[in-house]
Amino acid sequence: MTDPVFGITIRRDANEAAVPSNALMSVVGICMPFAKAPTALQAAFDAAFPAGVAVRLNSNDTTKLALCDPDSLFVDAVEGINAQLGPYQVAAQLVV
Repeated sequence: MTDPVFGITIRRDANEAAVPSNALMSVVGICMPFAKAPTALQAAFDAAFPAGVAVRLNSNDTTKLALCDPDSLFVDAVEGINAQLGPYQVAAQLVV
């Protein structure tokens, strides 16, 4: 016995039934203030990001991100999320 095992070893088989989940486990929530871009219209910004309402978008949605101030921490956070995506991932789901 060259490699003795002391105590209890529990090995779980991968053949157990698992309940499928419809939950989206890959959504990133961002809660921070951000301003509109100087070139964006206020009405377009308010329509895309209504105050007090959670907005769902993809991190590669250039239409909505163009409405945001490019120097804001929000755009920096989205770019940071995009930088961490895997080789086959196109975008992350965001709720802001």
